[in-house]
Amino acid sequence: MITVENIKKKMSYFYILKKFKDYNLEPTSFKDFFKNANDLLIILPDTEVEFKNSLDIVYALAEIKMNIKLFIRDYRVSLVARKNTVSYLDYNIRDFTKFYLPTKLFLDNILEKKYDLLIDCNLNEDVFSSTVVASVNSKFKIGFKKGKTDRFFNVLIINNENNPAFSYRNLLNSLKMF
Repeated sequence: MITVENIKKKMSYFYILKKFKDYNLEPTSFKDFFKNANDLLIILPDTEVEFKNSLDIVYALAEIKMNIKLFIRDYRVSLVARKNTVSYLDYNIRDFTKFYLPTKLFLDNILEKKYDLLIDCNLNEDVFSSTVVASVNSKFKIGFKKGKTDRFFNVLIINNENNPAFSYRNLLNSLKMF
């Protein structure tokens, strides 16, 4: 059954794919890109199970010297253990348009900073997060293969697991290779 919400989401995907149709990441060398990254934006998923498991990535990267900014729902900030190198870019329901896209004011705030590395921890497509990924100024963007928005990443992690813990462990292992 097709609902109004599903139609809105499909329209949103159509909009961002059309808006970013010429979106191409420049060819870059991946030699030591992870070791040389200082400022990192991690987009945390919205679903409960994925969120809890994705925190392993945050804590592992916080142990390294990186400055981490978490893109996180406002009501989940208190669920993340405090670390010195971790700050938050939280969002709430007011930051969504009727079509589940970020508001212009919210996007303008995100675009103020440049990041060395962006990691999208969403295992499933999310139009709000995908728009943020496409908009953020970052040389390296890492995410899981999930469909229509794969072209916004220069490193794709293939996820054939149904268990989010395994998926995030694979991501961490992949990052250690660099």
